[in-house]
Amino acid sequence: MFNISLRAGLAAAIFSIVAAGAAVAEPWQVLQTTGPVWVGADTAQLVSLDPKGDVAGGMTVVTGEGGRAMLVRGEQTMMVGPNAVITVPDEDTAGVTTVLQRAGEVTFDVDRQKVQHFAVETPYLAAVVKGTNFTVRLDGEDAAVSVNRGMVEVADLATGERVDTSAGQRASVTGTGRSLQIGGSGFLPVIAAGSPRSPMVAPLSIGELRVLQNKASGTEQASNQSGGTGKIDLAALGAGAGNGGGPSGGTGVDVSNGSGGTAAGAGGTQTVAFDNLSNTGFKRRTHAEEGIISPFTFALAAGLMTLLAVGLAYVRRNT
Repeated sequence: MFNISLRAGLAAAIFSIVAAGAAVAEPWQVLQTTGPVWVGADTAQLVSLDPKGDVAGGMTVVTGEGGRAMLVRGEQTMMVGPNAVITVPDEDTAGVTTVLQRAGEVTFDVDRQKVQHFAVETPYLAAVVKGTNFTVRLDGEDAAVSVNRGMVEVADLATGERVDTSAGQRASVTGTGRSLQIGGSGFLPVIAAGSPRSPMVAPLSIGELRVLQNKASGTEQASNQSGGTGKIDLAALGAGAGNGGGPSGGTGVDVSNGSGGTAAGAGGTQTVAFDNLSNTGFKRRTHAEEGIISPFTFALAAGLMTLLAVGLAYVRRNT
């Protein structure tokens, strides 16, 4: 009996240690969405996010232009802004939930605990908290953590520098060859040295984000929202249609090698260029098909009209 109890106790202890090391993460509940929002096990298999569904561990959420999503798990909330890419963890390691953020702006509200239990990892900065409200923003190679409530430990992954950032303060890195900066209200803490480390997630450029959004929406489109020039390269698509141009009157330009497409910005102009059409199954239309008179036909018609005019003049003079 004693041996059985001892074995049972050891098994329970081992299970507790393993569970503490890596516990399966609870799914995040979708509380509200607006605009285009997609979810998938990987970025190649994105589908529209069910506004009444859940986001299971390991899933990636991508928002489009104007897209927003509110995700809730217990007392933790994520407000995902437009043009954002985040991945929720499939397990909590050593009691810490680590969200991976590759683009956009996300505001986190985390319940208060005695130990650090929530982290956000970006390609440039990492933020670890015990309980707070803070915003993480990525814009190209610039990254920043703004604290709205509580305190957040922010680390610059490239330099290893660390700083405890309080409410009303902002820790950031800007551009290449950068170092961690701290600004905001109140007493500004000293930035401490540390050991650099590799990020857990790769950076995502604006162009790569647009590709994800276009794939998710099922269209190949590029838009300049300020009315500039939208350019679409349809070379690798075979045959298809692209939509380019700015809604405020930009210019749409399709550059296609072996594909068909159209481009027009609302209120703008349209230019379409096709190259190597013989490689796509398309063929150049004849003048007759296009309703255009060839130079030879035009010259022949002009000559006949001239002869007819001379003949009529001759008849009139001799009557």
